[in-house]
Amino acid sequence: MKAREEGMIMNTNEILMEIKQLKKETKKFSWLLGEELTYQIIRVLEEREEEVLEHIMWSAT
Repeated sequence: MKAREEGMIMNTNEILMEIKQLKKETKKFSWLLGEELTYQIIRVLEEREEEVLEHIMWSAT
């Protein structure tokens, strides 16, 4: 989330990359978070990913 910390506006590709990275990091630390919390975090990230993809599709039309 470097771009956000620097006060920059992120484009949709950057957002998708950030979501994928967060999912990867969440899975990496699932042993620490526990199964239920890991599942909940991944689920929310996947929902956000779908929203971004829908936005991209609507913007393309």
